[in-house]
Amino acid sequence: SFREQLGRWNKESVWPLWGIGPEFGTPYSESKFPYQYIDQLEASFYLERAPGGTAHLLALLEQIGPAVVLGHSAGGNATFAAANAEHQNLIGTIAIETINCPTDQDLLKSIYVDGDRAFLSLWGDQLDRGAPSMLDRYESCRTAAELISNAGGSAKTLSLPTDLGIYGNSHLIMQDLNSVEIGELILEWIEQL
Repeated sequence: SFREQLGRWNKESVWPLWGIGPEFGTPYSESKFPYQYIDQLEASFYLERAPGGTAHLLALLEQIGPAVVLGHSAGGNATFAAANAEHQNLIGTIAIETINCPTDQDLLKSIYVDGDRAFLSLWGDQLDRGAPSMLDRYESCRTAAELISNAGGSAKTLSLPTDLGIYGNSHLIMQDLNSVEIGELILEWIEQL
């Protein structure tokens, strides 16, 4: 059942997995996650999700016109599936600490270079966590960005601490205390498309 599947998600397990701190109750010194609200985060794990993400996303693109699609974590599945469908209204994708990015050179060229679409991925701190490793995911997105760029497309993968000097972001970048700053970075990137 849905609730049984979510049994593995609890505040104790996600605290280190999502880069809030090395162990439950101990945040990283530069943590920007509002860890005092961990109980509210845990309560959100049990909200039922609607099936059919990619189909709904493609239908939405049909309704709204040209758009950039942002996927976070497992949301990368629908984001990359929509990109693979090469919908005419998809002008770019943003992957925030997502699942592995596609690294097939011909596929990326078709989607992003030939399709004139842009690609951006963003990554927070403490990527040496999780299984599969967040470092592996990060490296796949860095490879994807390099393949797209080398083929003449618009793509970049950014490590917030390494590339921009922004420290303390967790896997939940959109909930971190500096989410407005990160949102502004994303909007600046979109405005250049």
